Amino acid sequence: MDPAEPVTSTLTSQVLAAGPPRLVVLGDVWFDDQDAATGTSRALMREHHAVVGAVAVAPDGSWLASAGWNGTVRIWDTATWQQSAILTGHRPSITKRTHSVRGIAAAPDGTWLASAGSDGTTRVWDTATWRQHLKLTDPAVTTLAVAPDGHTLATAGHTGEIRLWDPSTGRPHAMMRVDGGVRARTWSPTGDRLVVGGAAGLYRFTITP
Repeated sequence: MDPAEPVTSTLTSQVLAAGPPRLVVLGDVWFDDQDAATGTSRALMREHHAVVGAVAVAPDGSWLASAGWNGTVRIWDTATWQQSAILTGHRPSITKRTHSVRGIAAAPDGTWLASAGSDGTTRVWDTATWRQHLKLTDPAVTTLAVAPDGHTLATAGHTGEIRLWDPSTGRPHAMMRVDGGVRARTWSPTGDRLVVGGAAGLYRFTITP
């Protein structure tokens, strides 16, 4: 689409992305890739035709994944802004109900991508082929976070449960619970602490091997 096209829909969030300096701005049915230094729009995408709730960028900046409330994850080549893959694992094949994708996170080395949907699953995708590698059953997940070493995936959501998974095998490491739902999360740079924020406040967990 024309980068100069005006944006008239609702702004939902902004995300600083890796690779070339860029700011990815998320709206109710679009996302906009901007130059972080100048604010100039590089590309405005509306192909989801639904709310774009989250984005994740490859560590080298070569691709961007966008999560839509229409049940798809779309992969974009950031050099051309052409779609290179559409991941439909969260979409039902039989029922007419549409499940949304609410959370998304990329591995630090860029070899896999995790997505969480309202279908009660978190899915891990191989970025070399964009085929599904794992399906984790974990209801009500809305947010994901990958440890700095890439060996642990944290999932959390409305129930207040936080689960730690091995993204290579799908085995759970641990489960914690907080009061109320979890809305935000981040790992410490050293990977030994996980901080989550939600309806009842801020929690910090020390993670030991």
